[in-house]
Amino acid sequence: MLVCALSALLMASLFASFGYEATWRLWNIPTLTLPFGDLRVITGGAESRRQGFDPMIENPGDPWGRPLNYPRIWQSFYRVGLTPEHTTFIGFAFIALFLTGICLILPNASWTIIALVIAALLSPATLLGMERGNIDLLMFFIVSIAVFAANRWPAVSAAAVYGGFVLKLYPLFAGAVLFRASRPVFLKLTAVLFVAAGFYVVLTFSDFALIRAGTQNGIAFSYGINVFPMNLRTGTSQAKLLSYLVVLLSILFGLAALRRKDSPAEERTESIYLDSFRAGTAIYLGTFLLGNNWDYRLIFLILTMPQLAIWAGSPARHAAVTSMAVLSAIILSLWYLKIAWYIGGLTFADQPVCFLLDQVYKWMVFAGLLYLLLWSLPAWVKEFVLAVGSGLRNRTLRLVRGGEIGQGDKNH
Repeated sequence: MLVCALSALLMASLFASFGYEATWRLWNIPTLTLPFGDLRVITGGAESRRQGFDPMIENPGDPWGRPLNYPRIWQSFYRVGLTPEHTTFIGFAFIALFLTGICLILPNASWTIIALVIAALLSPATLLGMERGNIDLLMFFIVSIAVFAANRWPAVSAAAVYGGFVLKLYPLFAGAVLFRASRPVFLKLTAVLFVAAGFYVVLTFSDFALIRAGTQNGIAFSYGINVFPMNLRTGTSQAKLLSYLVVLLSILFGLAALRRKDSPAEERTESIYLDSFRAGTAIYLGTFLLGNNWDYRLIFLILTMPQLAIWAGSPARHAAVTSMAVLSAIILSLWYLKIAWYIGGLTFADQPVCFLLDQVYKWMVFAGLLYLLLWSLPAWVKEFVLAVGSGLRNRTLRLVRGGEIGQGDKNH
């Protein structure tokens, strides 16, 4: 509660002192002509629907004419009288829910954790999501419910993950929070979750192309595997190859953590912090590999910060060093707009060297979180992965040796 209260009080004071646009300029946040601009693609869609349009194809009710790029289930709210006039109320409700989600994941927080979360809450990346009234604020709240319920009510946690998936797809990655459950419960809930998700995909598959076509692929203030290649005017194919190579190296780096014997004992860790770490990490890793994501989605890294702060003081040196490096990279990524402002550009994309640095930070977060996620997996998951890996390796060796023997017989 203290984190949210202090942050809200500071922002309210700044708005009262400087006004709306001037306050956002303090963080170098480019404002739209109307507040809560991202939310208006949904509320404007209500007007388009009333005019007889399919807002996923034509959306004249949106002030900028953008097609609705959210699953069609959002249009069910039009039946209860949703109009563009509700935008401001809904925008503030999303912010309130986001802050409520923060409170849910921070029980017994130390002053170090509080300071880190406040730094993240007041960062340009987070405030950009608030200024836009982006749906990710609501998704954060839903994922926070999944985290909050993971220890006592795993079925509720799985239901929250599925609810987020139905509304925005990518929250399905937060299913990693179910690693908290015992092996039988995890397998049962994961099977149910993915069957239900598959059924939903089949029912709405025709809308996926519309959602993809209506979603802008950002380069400035964005993260993801495609951001670096898309920013280059030449050598795009080589840049893509480099991105895939770094992903491969990150995976190999992370797999090394599976064999370490100093994994954290879950019973000695604040359970909600570890659950929160897994959910936030899985969302970042999953969305990173999907392509381009606007940087306000970095808010899910807040979920990782309490556990990272604890591991930064771990006696396991590799975990402490990795956690401190990831925390530093997270803060730098969240504050990119203000750093760019000091350098003289609106965004890092305006300054090639700074853009590269920003990409380095975000790739550091990717590799570091992947390593720590695999290191902290339950023992039964590690054993299963290592057994599968060992089986694949032995099968490959048998095939190679069989081929060599066959070739030797042929030569003979």
